[in-house]
Amino acid sequence: MLNKPGRLTPEERSQMEAHPVAGVELLKDVEFPWDILPMVRSHHERWDGAGYPDRISGEAIPLNARILAVADVFDALTTDRPYRPAFGREEALQMMRDDCGRAFDPAVFAAFERVLATLGATALPTAPAEDPARRRLTLVA
Repeated sequence: MLNKPGRLTPEERSQMEAHPVAGVELLKDVEFPWDILPMVRSHHERWDGAGYPDRISGEAIPLNARILAVADVFDALTTDRPYRPAFGREEALQMMRDDCGRAFDPAVFAAFERVLATLGATALPTAPAEDPARRRLTLVA
């Protein structure tokens, strides 16, 4: 479904939004060194409460899920998708900055940027050739 060109239908979107709960179900009997289930369930929640599956907000979102959300969106933006080419690092970071405080915990995002700065440019995706036809995406974290 995520490999199809174009937008998801409302039915497909509903099915896609069920994946955090399905992930918890798949992993509930697997032993990990710590409880990862809240992270799996809540990594698509948004700081402003507009996420899924539980529509929780702010510090009610487990910290590890807030961290994973930032990393997950950065990875999604800097990776080629069937419906668009990868964004470069700086473009992706700017898009995320624009959503900071709505999609992301501002403190977690600031820490993420500090970590990226310590890694250096060679450890991160590079900007693809600019495509004037590229459209700006609305983040769905």
